Amino acid sequence: MAFRADAVGILGVALGTKTIADADVTSTIARWVTTFLRDSHEMNRAQDWQRSLFAFADTELGSPLRLSMPKSRDTADVRIALRARGLIDPSTETHLEEDAVRTLEMGIQDLPEGLDCDRIALRLAAFEYVSRVGTSGPASKAVPQGYGAPSKKPEHPTEISDEIMEEANGVPGSVGPTKADDKAARAARRQAVVNPVLQEKRWKRGRLVTEAGVGKNSVYQYLDGTRSKITDENREALADALGLTVEQLPD
Repeated sequence: MAFRADAVGILGVALGTKTIADADVTSTIARWVTTFLRDSHEMNRAQDWQRSLFAFADTELGSPLRLSMPKSRDTADVRIALRARGLIDPSTETHLEEDAVRTLEMGIQDLPEGLDCDRIALRLAAFEYVSRVGTSGPASKAVPQGYGAPSKKPEHPTEISDEIMEEANGVPGSVGPTKADDKAARAARRQAVVNPVLQEKRWKRGRLVTEAGVGKNSVYQYLDGTRSKITDENREALADALGLTVEQLPD
């Protein structure tokens, strides 16, 4: 069943169940999840970011399977994204600053082609959170209210030091969003829309250049965030080639 491989969907069920806080409902959902969640977590095609969400879903349901949370550097942004939603107890975090540095490193790199939309959303959420923490001080002040957020501030707020933010941004004495941050945010926003279309069409970026009839730099620098904006003519050409409206193509 496709849903059993849907890490985001399964985590949503687990969080919804915890929010309802009904013992009978929790017991029923936990029993149901244990029939497949271990297989989902251990299947060969599962990626570490998905295993992280499967493991966290298990934790939210009382850890009936005790699934392990991947600790790789490549899932640093997933841990930060969960922290951003107030879903990780700060007292259990031992590598927050290292994860923050890695998240910013990933944020200023081009997104790999074919990256799943859910994965892109997690990375962007983590990147935005780390940027806010750098300018807001205690992490508890940067936790957005709403879905998954705690109703009160954590008892032990965590700070990411100025030195770590400077190291990650590569700008001594500068904490918070930089030009590199802006570029990465643009790239993530644009690629979140364009990459799934390219993947569906089985196109590379070069094919988009050809189909749109625009210069190579217009496509590559648009997608990597280098260009803050493109001409209206090129924007319309890209949208037409992708089968999108101009309004659907991010600035």
